Amino acid sequence: MVFLKKHWRIKFEMKKILIILCTPDMHRPVARTCTEHIKSTDLSQAELVVVDNAYDNDFRHPATMNRFLKCAESQAVIFVDDDVFINDYNWISKLLATALKSQAAITGCVHRFRSGEVNHTGVLVHKDASTELMRRAIPGSKEFAYVPALSSAVMLITAPDRLIFDGNFQKYQHDIDICLNAWQQGEKVVCTPDLEVVHIQGEFMSTKTNSRDLFAQDDGYFRKKWQEYTRNGLYGIPELEGYAPLAETVNWEKRYNDATLLAQTEPRSAIAMFREIISDCPYDWRKGSAYYHLYHLEQKPSHLEQCVALYPDHVKAQAELNQAEKAETKKLSRRKAD
Repeated sequence: MVFLKKHWRIKFEMKKILIILCTPDMHRPVARTCTEHIKSTDLSQAELVVVDNAYDNDFRHPATMNRFLKCAESQAVIFVDDDVFINDYNWISKLLATALKSQAAITGCVHRFRSGEVNHTGVLVHKDASTELMRRAIPGSKEFAYVPALSSAVMLITAPDRLIFDGNFQKYQHDIDICLNAWQQGEKVVCTPDLEVVHIQGEFMSTKTNSRDLFAQDDGYFRKKWQEYTRNGLYGIPELEGYAPLAETVNWEKRYNDATLLAQTEPRSAIAMFREIISDCPYDWRKGSAYYHLYHLEQKPSHLEQCVALYPDHVKAQAELNQAEKAETKKLSRRKAD
């Protein structure tokens, strides 16, 4: 295993695979847990590289990932985020086997929350080029399913010499972008149901005050770049034809992101949108997130309780609920003492 800080130049041992784990701080508990999980699996074919960006505000994920694709030469590369826990000893072999069977250039897996609920199985790109994590059944065989795109939280790239991340992205959408680029080049992107990981999604970015602005910027660039292709090219590919009807449905992820952006400037409009999500969205975790924002907009403690009930893995909501319960306990103790 190799640890790299912000500035590095190194030649890697020529094993079959490079595993690249990026983290803002390798000493964070979640990053340490992620690293230990990977180290407990079969790494006989792989070299694990942990990249610590030292909380660099100028850090650009795709630029760093491209450096490793260039270093890899003929090696396959697996990118892993530091909020992913891998408990399958043979996870690397499973990813490689799926890539071989499907002839895919990019391979991913099933992500679950700690509660066991499906986090996502891929990414759906709507006809307007807005994107949504897929939590619904996906068309395809039991061995693997072709998907429009994948998250780079766990992403195997078997063709590092033919694919590249777009360096114009800062933090978001670059992983979806490289998948569409693969399809456009005649390559394939697949998800294997044979491998499941636990994904503590958004644990670090929830602490960043500018994360929504960064997403809006990257998403705007992505949609401008790919809108024509998603309308007239992507779902004409035989492997992806089954997604065409889904690509025309309501994009609840976009509705949610739009509401969060409005929360500071147009709170009434945001409240209406969050209530629509709670009423009509089919995903409990998304409803829970909407309740969290309603709590901060309306200051009703019941909203925080609803959030945690629907989305137990919501880290910030759980912490705030714990604080509120402690404060209430102290009040009761004081009253009894008086």
